[in-house]
Amino acid sequence: MTEGGSGPVAIVGVDGSDHSLAAQAFAEALVGAEGSVRTIFADGATDAAEVLVADAIATSADLIVIGAHRGPAGVPRSIGSVTHKVLRHAPCPVVVVKAGGIDADASAPVVVGIGDGRATEVALAWAERYARAGHRVLRLVRAVDLHPMIGRDDPFEVMASYIDPKQLLRWATDEVESLRSTLATDDLVVEASVDWGSAGGRLVERSADASLVVVGKHFDGRLTGYLTGRCLHHVLTHATCPVVVVGATPEWGEGS
Repeated sequence: MTEGGSGPVAIVGVDGSDHSLAAQAFAEALVGAEGSVRTIFADGATDAAEVLVADAIATSADLIVIGAHRGPAGVPRSIGSVTHKVLRHAPCPVVVVKAGGIDADASAPVVVGIGDGRATEVALAWAERYARAGHRVLRLVRAVDLHPMIGRDDPFEVMASYIDPKQLLRWATDEVESLRSTLATDDLVVEASVDWGSAGGRLVERSADASLVVVGKHFDGRLTGYLTGRCLHHVLTHATCPVVVVGATPEWGEGS
């Protein structure tokens, strides 16, 4: 374990693979000199996911950092069983790191997916705090497809979203511009983009020059099928930079 001061605490799972070694290096760089990294070695004799989650609970960790292991052989672009279980039960945000996917460029932006609901709120809160702490650009990404916006209060607006897809684009543009103007300050540069297409696809595209992609997880704790959405699964299996999945603990550096 790497000891630090009173800063962030990260739990990292290590099994000797390139992905897990990348996760360890990323965790150490992330918490800095003031934080601490607790390294959990997976020996195959214990349930690695249970150990990681239990240690995160016991230490009130800020993060769990794991390597991006693949799922069963023959299943393309799947999430490994340890990753799946950690994401399902973690009491704090989880960072999934791929070997070779770490961008050391201090100017690389933090990308956060903007959608609807509480999952977006906690993801955005975490991304904002992390971007401010690291003096990085915060990039808001909102994807628009042809699905109607059923959450609108005005039934006529809901009807309009069926009839005129451009209305979706106008609403989304207004939404992210409002967020951008609210978040931007002298010490935080905020960029915003609205793109046609799937949220997962657009976030993966933006991961090419990002330091992190931050996405929210539904609060029922499940990670199956449509409950987390295809977006999260697609980002986890295709993004080229580390991915932070934020659930119950939105803050960075304040413990859980």
